[in-house]
Amino acid sequence: MSDSLARLRTLFQKALPAIIIGGGLVFLATRMQHGAIPSGQPAPPLQVELRGGEVFDLAQARGDVVMLDFWAAWCPACRSAAPTVTKLHEEFRGQGVQVIGVAMDARSMPSAERLGFRFPSGLARRGDLEAWQVELLPTTVIIGRDGTILESFTGDVGERRLRSAIEDALDG
Repeated sequence: MSDSLARLRTLFQKALPAIIIGGGLVFLATRMQHGAIPSGQPAPPLQVELRGGEVFDLAQARGDVVMLDFWAAWCPACRSAAPTVTKLHEEFRGQGVQVIGVAMDARSMPSAERLGFRFPSGLARRGDLEAWQVELLPTTVIIGRDGTILESFTGDVGERRLRSAIEDALDG
């Protein structure tokens, strides 16, 4: 093998991890900007059996603004976002806003309260994650009073941004 080809091969081998990591970061950044399910379309059906046995049915929530928080106990960003989601649930309770947690797996449910998930939460059914286009966690979706997707976010987006989305939905 020629000397220049050997140098090129060595350079490629050293650069490959950076290329892969960089590509992954670009992918994640793109997903973080665009959220999950697109805005402006009708929300897919959703029924979730909540802790305590009550059932949340999105179709029955028409007239309220709904914030869905798709989460899992093993997700660090989900655990980090839990106090914010709980705070917003408590702040907007009784104002026409429902905050509902949707756990990704059954193992997460027993630890919900311990991790700070102090809002109604239940387990996603097979097909829910695909229908709601949940690929990254947490995924938070704001649904208008008419059942239309208003905004969706992936990652821990922070209290200010979520509060603003809820307030805009209430005003809309």
